[in-house]
Amino acid sequence: MPAGRRILIVGGGPAGLTAALGLTRAGHEVEIAEIEDRLAPAGVGVLLQNSPLRALQSLGLTDEILANGWPHGPVHMATADGHVFDTATPPPLGALAQPI
Repeated sequence: MPAGRRILIVGGGPAGLTAALGLTRAGHEVEIAEIEDRLAPAGVGVLLQNSPLRALQSLGLTDEILANGWPHGPVHMATADGHVFDTATPPPLGALAQPI
């Protein structure tokens, strides 16, 4: 996409704001349309897996995420009766900061 385009992003959530940052840095004029009139917590957490974290790293946001986020430990997969049949252990957040 040639630089200098005018782009409208609908939605000022994490994806919209991240897209706006990347597009602005690429030389585009970006406007965000958001239905909410104020910033407020949504009442939920945001879980970012490796791929989105690598994308955010390309925008220079990893250090702030690491400073303000809380990594989670192993994730246990279990049957309905509680029998754990597998465990996924994510790498440390700093270790996933590999180039995309």
